[in-house]
Amino acid sequence: MLRYSLAKAAKVHPRYEEIVSLHSQGLGGKPIARKLGIGKNPVYRVLNSIKNK
Repeated sequence: MLRYSLAKAAKVHPRYEEIVSLHSQGLGGKPIARKLGIGKNPVYRVLNSIKNK
């Protein structure tokens, strides 16, 4: 995976690194959102930012 600049990543979401690491373990958007206790839309925004790299 391409490295994402941390400043840009923090702008997408403050817990960007956590979301990416959970996703790499094979979790989808909703389980990640449930685990971190945040909405699923911000999670999907982060996952889409990875896909578009």
